[in-house]
Amino acid sequence: MSEQRERFEAWALAGHMNIRKSSVGDYYSDEKTEASWRAWIAACPQGFKPVPLKPTEDMINPIDRLIMMGAWEYMLSKAPDPDEIWRIYD
Repeated sequence: MSEQRERFEAWALAGHMNIRKSSVGDYYSDEKTEASWRAWIAACPQGFKPVPLKPTEDMINPIDRLIMMGAWEYMLSKAPDPDEIWRIYD
């Protein structure tokens, strides 16, 4: 099981969702859980980590603030489109 799915299932269980898998394919038998899983991987696909749109104070060394802000904006502008990522995992 991937780290991503482990994190999802821990979150789902805390919310009292049914994480039982379907006997056919790699799907959750509960529609709400399956829809939540699809939303989860669309928001943050495997290999990605969620980051804030603006770095937090803890993420920036005061000396590097100006350099970091420019780099952050550049990285966000080059981030893949969520629709393109979704097609990779379909």
